[in-house]
Order: sequence, then structure tokens, then C-alpha cells
Amino acid sequence: MGGGAENAELIQGCLEGRKGSWDIFVERYSRLVYWSIWKTLEHQNVPDKEELCREVFQDFFERVLERARLERLLAAGNLRNYIQSIVCHLVFDRLRQTSRRARFESPLEVLDLEACAGSGPDAGEVLASREVEGVLRSAVEALSTKEKACVELCYVDGRTHREIGLLLNMPQDTVSTILRRAKERLREALKEKGILE
Repeated sequence: MGGGAENAELIQGCLEGRKGSWDIFVERYSRLVYWSIWKTLEHQNVPDKEELCREVFQDFFERVLERARLERLLAAGNLRNYIQSIVCHLVFDRLRQTSRRARFESPLEVLDLEACAGSGPDAGEVLASREVEGVLRSAVEALSTKEKACVELCYVDGRTHREIGLLLNMPQDTVSTILRRAKERLREALKEKGILE
């Protein structure tokens, strides 16, 4: 798949519009993108996975063609991991858009809010409120691609930290750290709105 310097030169060529650079990029990374899509969909109960795979595949290369995204690819430390992370995020976005993806059933699952807010009679009402759901969704959307992928794989798909690590090609300890930090950021967003003490 080429070394770091070779990859950087190829992406730089895409940025500068050098003839043939984009075709080489697509040829070089098509298999990785395709594999990453199927790996993300592996345990999803989704009708017509092949059609979804084609949509995400096309979406990936259309988005990556944008200058800002190419610049982020150029700056990525591990291009393979970065591409896999983008693909995972795109798959989840597509599933949400087409209403094929399960929603967060309760903020309680993600944040253990009952332990923070108490379990009195008002806790259920607070958790069920549209305000909590809206704040939580906004906070999730504000997470980085990697954080969002880990949160969704863990709390929506029910994947273990080990499974997430294998899927996103990162150490299990890193997954645990990302999830811990993401949960703290979500808690802080709810605290700012006065939902948590």
C-alpha cells in the first residue's frame, strides 16, 4: 500500500491536481475502504448490505476528494487507521440517515446518569425529556470521528472494548481511554445545561 513518504507524495499530488494522482489513490485504497465497510457492517442486521456498501464506498471517495479532507489525510499519522475510522463513521451516518440504525434508547446507558442524578421519582422524567435527548445528541455529534465511532460501537452496537479495538485497529486500552473521555465530555455537556449536578 506504499510507505508513509510515498502516501504523502500521492496525496500531495491529489491536492495539486497532478494528472493521474487521484486515479492511483482510488486504486490503492479501494480495497481497504471496501473491506472496512464490510467489517463495520459485519454484525449489523441491515437489509441489502451490498447496496449500502456501494453507497458508502462512493460517499467516501466523493468526500475525500474535498481539499480540506485531503489535507487531513496528509496530516494523519497512520493513514490506514484514519481511513478505517472515516469509513466507520460514514457507515453509521448512512445507517442513521436511512433509519436503519437503532437510536440511543436511553442516555442512562451511555452516561450512567442514574448514579449522577439520583434515582428518585424525577429521574425517569428527566431522562425521558426531549431536552436531555437533544443535548446528548448534540454532544455526541461534537465528538471527534474516533470518539463517535467508539461510543456508537460500544453503546449502540454493544461491542466490547476488545471488539472495538479489533474493528478500528487500535489497542483495547486506547478504546477504554477514548470512551472514558467521551463520557466525561457528554456529562459536562449535560452539566452545562443544568441537567446534571
